[in-house]
Amino acid sequence: MDVVNAVNAQNLIVPSGTMKVDRFEYAIETNSAPSAVEDLNNLPIKTVNGAVIYIRDVAHVRDGFSPQTNIVRVNGNRGVLMNIMKTGSASTLDIIKDVQNVLENIKASFRRSCA
Repeated sequence: MDVVNAVNAQNLIVPSGTMKVDRFEYAIETNSAPSAVEDLNNLPIKTVNGAVIYIRDVAHVRDGFSPQTNIVRVNGNRGVLMNIMKTGSASTLDIIKDVQNVLENIKASFRRSCA
């Protein structure tokens, strides 16, 4: 439980305010999350009799996700493959419509950020 509490307390992305530039206001976040998975090993858990105990002293944190072994291509360009599973009495046609709407919003967002 000490490890869970240490990671929850020290692996945070929290809002820290806003910044106004011209007519725009941007949300600023403070990111204290480690930049690499291996850095989680260096998080202190607690101090016992003046000695700091780190996660690396009781465990080894690593990226256990299996390596990517395939590439998706759409019309010769790299793409993304995502499974969407229907549950219960959800309408397949409604799900398709909702996914298409979300994709259009994502495309519009990319267009704005690339402009």
